[in-house]
Amino acid sequence: ILAIPSLLFASTIYAIAYVGFRYRFGAYQMETELKEDILSVEKQKEDSVLFKVIQEKMENERIYLKPGLSVVDLAKSIGSNRTYVSACINSQSGKSFATYVNTYRVEYAKTIMGKDGKLSIAQVAEMSGFASEESFRRNFRNITGKSPSDWTGSVRL
Repeated sequence: ILAIPSLLFASTIYAIAYVGFRYRFGAYQMETELKEDILSVEKQKEDSVLFKVIQEKMENERIYLKPGLSVVDLAKSIGSNRTYVSACINSQSGKSFATYVNTYRVEYAKTIMGKDGKLSIAQVAEMSGFASEESFRRNFRNITGKSPSDWTGSVRL
């Protein structure tokens, strides 16, 4: 009767020891993981700071109004490289660079259309930094869920 609990206990101890041995956890492994965690936190802080710089550039200088704005143009204007800027925008906003810029453009277009309802869609598209009216309509619909004319009509009501 005592053999069964002894075997179970011995098997459990053996299994725990085997898993511990296979894992090979030690001070070096712990140091490596801590360094990775610290680097990850520092990268998140750097991304957050860079993203704030990008947001300020977009909101204060309105560089999104420049037709054909590229990630290279934005990176040069803030003194960074395109890969880092693109990765920062992706991680911080959850959007691609193009979608991020077009969101600013659409919000600006909504402001213009709300102030002056006499402007044509082509004029609003050009003033908002879009390369074409078609691109403006497509992005406006993707971001707001409505066409520009539908949105203008709902604002006037």
